[in-house]
Amino acid sequence: MRYLRSLLAFSIWVLASCDRSAAPTALDGYWVHVRAAEEPPGFGLGIVFTTSDREISGSGTWQGEAGPSGTLTAIGGIEHGTVTLDLTFTQVLNGVPQQGSFVEHFVGTFTSYDDLEGTTTQNGQTGMLHLHRSAGP
Repeated sequence: MRYLRSLLAFSIWVLASCDRSAAPTALDGYWVHVRAAEEPPGFGLGIVFTTSDREISGSGTWQGEAGPSGTLTAIGGIEHGTVTLDLTFTQVLNGVPQQGSFVEHFVGTFTSYDDLEGTTTQNGQTGMLHLHRSAGP
């Protein structure tokens, strides 16, 4: 019994001391929005993330439910498995960026190597966002 407790204590110590510095590179690549069952169809998002140390940047496109669409940029970071991003949505009409872009703040975590889930906040309104790593645009 003493041996099992020692083994358990050692296992916990090893897990707690694991280096998480490799985590940021897990975000690199193309990610797409996953529609939740209760979410109306029509919204889409695709973004390519790049990490440098713990800093994240990204760019992509989005499509709104009722027809608007545009470009998307992201800046943020990753710390201890938590991803924090500011997503800036700009509507583009006939190839021309329109005024009045908006920013959503995202905080999420990896639920698998290829899935990132979290909460978005814009003007005090919260929502859920699920992103899935895809093979490419």
